[in-house]
Amino acid sequence: DSKPSSFQTKSINDLKKLYDHSIKVPSPLILDVGVSLPGLSEEEVTSHGEYRHRWRNYFRDIIFPRLLIFKPDAIFISAGFDAHKKDTINAGYISLVEEDFEWITTQLVKIANTCCDGRVISALEGGYQLGGEFSSAFAKSVKAHVNALAVGAQSKSTYKTAEADIEKNYERNILDEIQRKKLEKLEIIKVTEVVNESTVNVVVDDPPVSKRRRSQVDYIALDTELNRKKNNET
Repeated sequence: DSKPSSFQTKSINDLKKLYDHSIKVPSPLILDVGVSLPGLSEEEVTSHGEYRHRWRNYFRDIIFPRLLIFKPDAIFISAGFDAHKKDTINAGYISLVEEDFEWITTQLVKIANTCCDGRVISALEGGYQLGGEFSSAFAKSVKAHVNALAVGAQSKSTYKTAEADIEKNYERNILDEIQRKKLEKLEIIKVTEVVNESTVNVVVDDPPVSKRRRSQVDYIALDTELNRKKNNET
């Protein structure tokens, strides 16, 4: 039952102080800012990227502003790529491509440059579409994400809300122009079908033209007559 040394006593007291301090420190606060999936028809999702635009707007309008207000000491990214449109695990409800993962990574790096001296930590998570002729959707997404991190590490660009608004309006204008051209094309097809249908009706409604019945030809008598004329000429 020997008494603890002065070194051991000091260590125990330090641990007690650390424990007492940890009790007084508030527990970590986790805020889950969830957003619902954009409610779009299959035609809207596949035809002109409306889904991707609305998905980006969730971050521009809801998540990024809260990050800027919170001013984190570091940003941790759980890098999952099963939201890719070719990943069957999302059952076709999400329609992102690798450019979207690169975009959001770039924006997070800018926010990190704004709030926490560019401190970003990324951990690879999900992504299950591994098949592909040359490279899978998962591989392309990881490449886009890592490339954005590498480029961002060399940049000091900060996040600017005004630039985000310009980008959002630019995307909206492109989508509206694509939709306008699509409607014009559908109208041309519709008019063409109406014209063709009218032409068919005219042909069908016209009475059939009767042909004159040809009489039978007596080729033996015709040959005799031709020979007779030939003999007379000679």
